[in-house]
Amino acid sequence: MTLVIGLVTPRGVVIGADGLTTIGGIQLPTQKVHAIGQVYGCGLAGHGHLDEVVRQALQRSPLAQDAPKARTAEQAISTARDALRNATVAYLQRVAWVRERPIDEQIGRAEAIFGGLGFDGPFLVKLDNRGNLFPPVHPNYTAIGSGAQAALLLIQAYSAYDYGTHPLDTSVLLVKRVLDQVIAAIPEIGGETAILAISEQ
Repeated sequence: MTLVIGLVTPRGVVIGADGLTTIGGIQLPTQKVHAIGQVYGCGLAGHGHLDEVVRQALQRSPLAQDAPKARTAEQAISTARDALRNATVAYLQRVAWVRERPIDEQIGRAEAIFGGLGFDGPFLVKLDNRGNLFPPVHPNYTAIGSGAQAALLLIQAYSAYDYGTHPLDTSVLLVKRVLDQVIAAIPEIGGETAILAISEQ
């Protein structure tokens, strides 16, 4: 089980995740939050090695070389989507598949919360391994993984906060608090949490 949370404010982006992956009842330490150069970051949820395919695709993309505000949010998202589409196609060509079963059923699926500092301001979106785009339902926060629903309910419970004006350090503390509360409630989600903050300051 996995939980990845993303929060965006005018001052930057915060992405946090738990640190365990459960495979066949065995829990293994896993790094789910990754920097993409100095300007972007991602948090990953997936299985069948697709999360690693997504990580490598983003970290090897031109995004990793960007200076702050080198691209608009739309340009950065488009570059990320192209990298994921190309990486998934290459992955499919390297592996033998059973013709009688749908490919997506065999390879599984990976999701990413992708965000960073665009020329037009900080941004945050959800992507899958095929480069499909899922804008957050809530303008300032989102979550993926099996613990996402619980996390979103908690974030909504803190709705007295004005997420659009949050100081970045308050956003980091909020992400940490929600991760800790979900981990305490769901034993399969746990391990050492990781939080990445990307700031314009």
